[in-house]
Amino acid sequence: MKSIGIDIGSYSIKIAECLSQGQGGKLVHYEELKLSQDPNHDRAIEIIDLLKTYLRKFQQEPAHFIFSVNQSSVVHRKLTFPFKERYNILKTIAFELEDDIPFSYDNAIFEAKVTKYMGNTTEVIATVCPAYQVEKTLESIKDFSIEPHILSVEGLALTNLFEDWAGLPPESTLEDEDTPEKQDARAYLHFGHNKCILLAYSKNTLVDVSHIPWGTEKIAKKLSEKYNIPFSESVKELQNKGFVLIDNSGSTTDQVTFSQLIKEPLTELSHHLKLTLMEIASHQNLDFKNIYLMGGASQIKNVGPFLTQQLDIASNPIPFPNVGIELGVSNFNSVTGQVALGLAIEGLKKPRNPATNLLKDRFAVQSNKFTAFWDSWAPLVKTATAAFVILLIFGITRESFTLNMADQSNLVLKKQANKIAGLNKRKANKANVKKYVKQQDKKAKQKMLFKDLEKVNSALDILKKVSQLSPNKKSLPLEIKIIDIQGEMVKLEGLHSKTKSIVDFQKSLKSLAISKKVTKLSPSIPSNNSMRSFAFSFKVKRK
Repeated sequence: MKSIGIDIGSYSIKIAECLSQGQGGKLVHYEELKLSQDPNHDRAIEIIDLLKTYLRKFQQEPAHFIFSVNQSSVVHRKLTFPFKERYNILKTIAFELEDDIPFSYDNAIFEAKVTKYMGNTTEVIATVCPAYQVEKTLESIKDFSIEPHILSVEGLALTNLFEDWAGLPPESTLEDEDTPEKQDARAYLHFGHNKCILLAYSKNTLVDVSHIPWGTEKIAKKLSEKYNIPFSESVKELQNKGFVLIDNSGSTTDQVTFSQLIKEPLTELSHHLKLTLMEIASHQNLDFKNIYLMGGASQIKNVGPFLTQQLDIASNPIPFPNVGIELGVSNFNSVTGQVALGLAIEGLKKPRNPATNLLKDRFAVQSNKFTAFWDSWAPLVKTATAAFVILLIFGITRESFTLNMADQSNLVLKKQANKIAGLNKRKANKANVKKYVKQQDKKAKQKMLFKDLEKVNSALDILKKVSQLSPNKKSLPLEIKIIDIQGEMVKLEGLHSKTKSIVDFQKSLKSLAISKKVTKLSPSIPSNNSMRSFAFSFKVKRK
């Protein structure tokens, strides 16, 4: 089954299609659909049109679609439970967090990502999302005419790029965790168009996921206002030519001005980032040694050294990690497509290390086979139902009409049977009428047969005509010994005394024969001393 991760951003829609492959997966298709940056453009309608067009090919091809809620719509907390059963963990989360967040079990969706096991103890990153946010996201997905299989979270989807998502969560002992010293930690900062996502790891274990309300659009707006260019053009300029000067010496005034426009928003980001990292470090006894930069703004030249100066933490762009996914396409954008790929991986995960899925309780995925069938065939089913009802009404009406006509026919039949056949009321039934009709038909056929016989020439009529055509005995002594008439065929045999005269007789018979054809045959009667035998055959008309 193909897993399709769809990341709907503010600048573009990223779509990653993956297939399961052994202990990992394979990226088989990637596409990025750019969105208009015109503020007067209806963004929602544009997204619906683009995705409907793209997803039309999956109406017949089975696939799992994975979407996410916005990172700003969820809250994450690190919790520890004295048991391993996932079912019990999910049932207990709401009670563990009731003092920390203003959400009850009834108006929020709770999820848990297991980060590691410690004996019989389980450490998780708990996720809480208001139910109305899930409902709002699902309503927007319905406009695409597809059913989501998983509704994940952007930050947790990104963690699939840095973890063994195909295996079990790691295990450690309580002794390894019980130390007063600060633990080394690292962070991954993903730059988005209107937000940043921060992932914190310690000993290869996820310890925190945070949302920072800052995006690269702040830089693009600065460039757009300064140089009086469209916002979309300023985004392209930032992607292709963006840079930060660490030292202004040797630079032109334009370069310094351009660099300063980028530095101002980045300074705001560094302030948010420093406060977030300090909070995470103090709560979890961590010491951040590195920050790895991801996303669009990580391509700005010298952004790493600038943040290093601001935060006193080594900050550098990170190359695309080995995530257990074979990149089977050449157009995958490892800078902007990371969330989409992470979402696609969510659809490949096994139950032993399940995906983060907010489709729970009343939002749980139901069997959509009937819904899909109804959406595709509803017009035809409705038309067929209407046709069936009309046909049923027509059938009932026709049956009633037919029965009424049958009753009327029986009455007329009885009257006519009495009037024509002389049958009384008791005998005026269908069987007796049929018998009477049969007798009349027989009489009519016999009458026609007699008329045909009257038109038929009898054998005596033919014999009379042959006799009339025969010469007299003085001119031709002739004796007809045999006359055989079978249907239209007439055969004559006899004796004669003059050859010339018998030839004339043959010619005279042609007036009687069909097609004027009289055939001379070998006679069966033997000749004698005074007379010779002859034989002729010809056809005659019998009517």
